Amino acid sequence: MPTYNHGRYIADAVHSILNQTFGDFEIVVVDDGSTDDTPAILARVADPRLRVVRQENAGTPVARNRGRAEARGQYIAWLDSDDLWRPTFLERHLAVLEAEPELGFSFANFVRFADGELLPGTQFDLVPRLRQLPTRAARGGGARVIEMDTFAALAPCPDVPGWMQASLYRRAAMEGCQSRRGVRPAEDLYLLLQIYARGMPAAYLDEVLIEVRRHGKNSYNSGDQIREAVLRTLHLVNADIALSPTQREILHRRIGDEYCRRGWRHFWSHDTGRARQYYTDSLAWPGTKVAALTHLAMLPFLPLLPRREPVF
Repeated sequence: MPTYNHGRYIADAVHSILNQTFGDFEIVVVDDGSTDDTPAILARVADPRLRVVRQENAGTPVARNRGRAEARGQYIAWLDSDDLWRPTFLERHLAVLEAEPELGFSFANFVRFADGELLPGTQFDLVPRLRQLPTRAARGGGARVIEMDTFAALAPCPDVPGWMQASLYRRAAMEGCQSRRGVRPAEDLYLLLQIYARGMPAAYLDEVLIEVRRHGKNSYNSGDQIREAVLRTLHLVNADIALSPTQREILHRRIGDEYCRRGWRHFWSHDTGRARQYYTDSLAWPGTKVAALTHLAMLPFLPLLPRREPVF
C-alpha cells in the first residue's frame, strides 16, 4: 500500500485488509514521506501483520516498487490507501489462482463510492468489451479465464477493467516489471501493460470485491487530465517496453484510438483547433483514419451542431 498524506482514509483501508476472511498475509505500507497524521494513525494499529516502511517523498511509482521489493509473499496485491477491499477479496482470488497454477493473475469487479454512498454502476459496466471476450469457466473460485493473449484482450480497452487494487498477482507474473518514476497519474497503466505483455493467462471474477473512493484529490476526477496522462503513458510504453510485433501493433492502434477519443472530446466541445490537432495526430497511427478524416471533414460545420459535454 503506497500512501502519502492519506491519514483521513488509511485506517479504513488497512482495516479492510485486516478483516479479510483469509488471514495469512502481510501488509506492507510504504509511507512516501507523509506530513500529516498518517504515521501516528499507522502506529496505533496493533497487528503484527502490518509493517510500515517510511521513505522520503519520491512519488507513487517509487513507493509501489519499494513495497513489492519489501513484500515476502508468493502473491502480490496492491490497495490504494483511500480504497477498501470487501472481506472475501483474498479468499475469492486465492481460490482461483490456487486451482490453476498457470494463471498469472486474477482481477475482480468494483464499485465507486463518495461520502459513504455507493455510486451507480460497476467498473465492468464501463468496459463492455470484457464480457465479450472468449472465456471458459475457471477450475476453481467461480471465475472466468480469458482464452486469448492477455495483452490482446485487455490492452485495447479504453478503460482498463482490472485495476491494480482489484487484482491478485502471482509474483512470477510481474518479474522484471517496474513502475516508472515520474509517471502520474496513469502510473498503474504503465505497470499493467508490462504485466499483460508477459503473456501469462488471466482470469476475472464478475463480482464486486473492491470499493474505490471518490474524493477531491483523486487523479481521475478530471477527465481531461487522466486522458492526457493515458496518452503520455501509452507513448512511454511504446518507447520503453519490449513487445512482440503483434503486441506493438495492438499498442499502436490503442494510441490512435486515444488520439481520436481526445479529438472527439474537443469536437463536441466546439474546440475546433484542438479537435483538428488530435484528429490529425491520430492519422499517424493505424486503425483510425476513417473516423479521423470524417470528423476533420465536419469541422467547418461544427457551429451548426449542438454542444455535448462528454462524461469520462
